[in-house]
Amino acid sequence: MLDAAGTVYDIFQVLKRIGTEFCLPHFLVTGAPRPEPRQFANRVKLTNWDNELLQLCIEEKVFEQPLFTHPRISVLPSAASCSDFIEAPRYAALHSTLRHLINRGHDTFAHFPVMADNGVWGGITFTGSREPVTKQEMIHLEHIAALTFVKLVSLSGVEDEENPLNRREIECLRLTADGMSVKDIAVNVEISVHTVQYHINNAVRKLDAKNKVHAIAIALGKGWLHDPS
Repeated sequence: MLDAAGTVYDIFQVLKRIGTEFCLPHFLVTGAPRPEPRQFANRVKLTNWDNELLQLCIEEKVFEQPLFTHPRISVLPSAASCSDFIEAPRYAALHSTLRHLINRGHDTFAHFPVMADNGVWGGITFTGSREPVTKQEMIHLEHIAALTFVKLVSLSGVEDEENPLNRREIECLRLTADGMSVKDIAVNVEISVHTVQYHINNAVRKLDAKNKVHAIAIALGKGWLHDPS
């Protein structure tokens, strides 16, 4: 699968397929922080998480809690379950968010630190609603995560690039990724259906994508669909 991957969208599909095979259908690929502080949202390079849920976790600083920071700074793979921590006093303030993650199918997670041949490093996290991940499954997933990250970096890199999309194009692509139709987006942002389609077409053209689905995958891979506010 990876040998045939020629685009970021192909990597997106590979991660989705692999995760589903292990009952961990959601994935999050992050780049490592540079020496200067960076928001977690700007480190997300590729994901199929629901954008609303991801934004909620970022706003509630879920990813800055020890439950999630410890795996990210470790050099070893790790697996855990939100259910194991939801009643812990230290996470009392996150109780509702952790419960939301569990209800949305993100209870169990497996995280893998990864590094590309050029020294760029990051992490790949798979999440799902299932029993704890076994040691054998972790070994298998670790191997796949390492190969996938190397391929992703070779295709697109995980360094920052200037975003060619304007605010409205980002908004229309983000809402499309959330499952909204062109008509729904028009109502949501209070512009015409024709204008929504115009912005989506512009995004497809600027990203040299095959279609809007491909454009979304490219933009997600670059970390360009997250709300800067």
